Order: sequence, then structure tokens, then C-alpha cells
Amino acid sequence: MTITTDDSRRVGQDECSYDEFLACLVSREIEDGGAAFVGAALPAIRAGTLLGHLLHGPNTRMLISMTTTNLHHIPVIDRFSFVTDWRGSRWAEHYRIVEDIFGNMRKIAGWRGFFVGALQVDPYGNSNLLGRRDEDGGFAFRGAGSVGTPSVTAVAASFNILVNRHDPSVFVEECDFVSAPGWIDGTPGARDRLGLRGGPASCLSPLGVFDFEPETRRMRGKTLHPGVTPDHVRAATGFDIDVPADTPTTLLPSELELETLRTRIDRLGELRKEGASWPTST
Repeated sequence: MTITTDDSRRVGQDECSYDEFLACLVSREIEDGGAAFVGAALPAIRAGTLLGHLLHGPNTRMLISMTTTNLHHIPVIDRFSFVTDWRGSRWAEHYRIVEDIFGNMRKIAGWRGFFVGALQVDPYGNSNLLGRRDEDGGFAFRGAGSVGTPSVTAVAASFNILVNRHDPSVFVEECDFVSAPGWIDGTPGARDRLGLRGGPASCLSPLGVFDFEPETRRMRGKTLHPGVTPDHVRAATGFDIDVPADTPTTLLPSELELETLRTRIDRLGELRKEGASWPTST
């Protein structure tokens, strides 16, 4: 469920960077209560998860790096660089070792708002971070690897997919490899039969926000970013996708979202750095 944001004035595209816009989209996926997992702390995802916590998730437990904490009362949440960065433990109420996390994950995981990246995504939200296949069945090139995403997405209450490009080489009929299973083949109970919990809730791309039809589990358009048309999305997607003519426009950041982001989370302007421009069609 996407959170409704405040009703203050919306800023224009020329008043925020794409990464700030992306952070605001991520923040709207954070629900109050339960737990939100920051993962590898990629800048926009990390900032957006924290922003959702500050704006409408005061009771959410933040799982940052190996720590568990609540940061709603912290005036400024300064940047730390990596999952292993010791500065992430400064606010820790609880520190866990990796074996505890993955060994008992099924017992403790209630995470929502977890984001995974992808080199490829298929119509059912199966995603690939491993690499692209060559003609001989090996790797044409390798990606970042799955890291902990298969374990987390297997037990999380839900998760989301984030891609940095939207073209037919990314949104494909079938992934070359699958690192994080989505709705498998879309048939009822497909994840249950494999012992998997939850499933993908949304996919964010430079063209829009997409969710999955409850019956078929196929990806469909939920909102389109400013200036993007349904025909544009269909042409940039390598499979048939339902994008109605009346698909709403994605809300730009509000003044409150942007002010909170810039004064409490991203004081150094990492999300506004040079080159963080709005993407074109791909």
C-alpha cells in the first residue's frame, strides 16, 4: 500500500533532482509499524526509507546495517557509507551478527519496504542481478550479484524492485537468470509451493511506478512520471503491459518532503550532486 503524503505545495521538476524524487517515492512505500530494512544503503533508497520513517512511520523499527533502532526523534541522520560502516551503529538499540539474521530469518522477518535492484525484470517481477547470458549460455557480463536479496525476498512480507533504466533490454519477457523470484509464473500459489513468503509489491523505474494485477500477477502501470505517456511505456517495455490511458501522474515531492529530506537526512546534498539529472526515455 502506498502512503498518501501531505497536502503542501508540490515542487516542480526544476526544483528537485531525480534522486530526490526517487527518495520521495521510496518513502511513500514505508508503512508505520513493523520494520523497514535499509539493506546496502544505496543513497536514494536509504534516504527514502528514512524519510518515510520520519514523515509517517514513527513506530517503524529501522533495520540499518546490522543494527535495529528507531530514529524518529533524531534531529539529523548523517550519512554513513556502507553496511559495514561502524557509524551506522551510533543509534543502535540492538546489534545483530549475520548468522543470527540469516539463521533465524523466517522467525523474525516482517519487513516491508525492502528494495532490490535489477538488471532485468520480467512481467511477474522475477528479477536478475547476476548478469546477462551470452550465446553459449554463460555470462556476457556479470552484474553486482544477488548478495542477500534471495534470502530477504524469500521471507519478507513484501518487497519492491528498483531499476535505473526502462527499455526492452531491462523489462524482458524472461530473465536470463533469476536472483530474486517474484510471482514466478503468475499461477495461484506459485510462491507458496516453493516455500516463499510475500512477493513483489511494486517496481519503480525512470518512467513510472508499477504494481502487479492481483489475479494474473502481471506488472501493470500504477502511475506515470510527469511527461511520460502510456505509449511511451509500452514502447520501452519488452513485454505486453497494461497501462490505461487514464493512468495517474506520479506526485512530485511536496515542500514538506523536500525540506525534511534536505535538512534531516541529506544535509550534504548527495542526492543533488552534479549529474543527478532527470533521466530521459531510457
